[in-house]
Amino acid sequence: MIILVPCALVAQISEEGYNPNYFLNNSKPFGIPESIDRVNTIGTPYLLEEFVTGYVYFSDHTRSTERMINYNCQDNQVLYQEGEDTYLLNARMIDSLEFRIDENTSWIFRKVVMKDNSDPVFMNGLYSDHSILFKRHYKEFKEADIGKAYGSGQRNDEYIDRHDYYISIEGSVIQSFRPRKKNVLEIMEAHREEIGDFLNKEKISLRLESDLIRLIGYYDSLSTRSQ
Repeated sequence: MIILVPCALVAQISEEGYNPNYFLNNSKPFGIPESIDRVNTIGTPYLLEEFVTGYVYFSDHTRSTERMINYNCQDNQVLYQEGEDTYLLNARMIDSLEFRIDENTSWIFRKVVMKDNSDPVFMNGLYSDHSILFKRHYKEFKEADIGKAYGSGQRNDEYIDRHDYYISIEGSVIQSFRPRKKNVLEIMEAHREEIGDFLNKEKISLRLESDLIRLIGYYDSLSTRSQ
C-alpha cells in the first residue's frame, strides 16, 4: 500500500505580489518527446489532449494569471505554453492546478507528497470535507510489437487512460482505495451498519463516482451527527 501525505486542501489565494516572471524563473524549456508526435501513436501521456486555460496555485498562497496548462500523467510533470514554446514547471513550488474545461466546469488537482519525499503527485480532488477523496490519473504505455516474436500484433504505440482512488476518512492517513463493498465497510467501520443500509436502500453503485461521493458525504454526516 502506498501511503501519502496530503497537502492543505484549502488556502487563501491572492494575486497580490504575484511575479509574472515566476514561470520563467522556475521553469525550463520542454521538448515534446518524439514518440508523442509519431503518426502511429494512439493517445497521449497528458491529462488532456490539448492544453487548456487554467491557473496555477503556488505554495506561497498566490495564484498565477490565466495560462495554457496541462499535466503529463505518465511522467508527473506540470507544463504550460508560452506562444509556440512549452515549458516545464517546478512542481515542488505548486499547491494545486485548476483546469478550465469549459465555462461551467473546472477540475482541481491537488498536490500530494509521497511519504518518502519523492516528487509530488497531482490528483483530482473529488470530495473534501471531514473525509477526502482523490482520483489519480495515470497512463499505461503499450509499445507496438508488430513483427516481434511472441507479440500480440499490436501495430501502434498506445497511451491508455487509467486511474486509482485515494481516500482519507476523518483525517486518517490517505491510502489507495478500491471502491468495493468489502473495502468500504472496512474503511467506514465506525458506522458499518448505517453504511450497509445506505448502500442497499439507495442502490449505490460504487462504480459511479457520483454515488461514491454521495456515500462519503453520507458517512461524514453520520460522523458529524455523532459528535
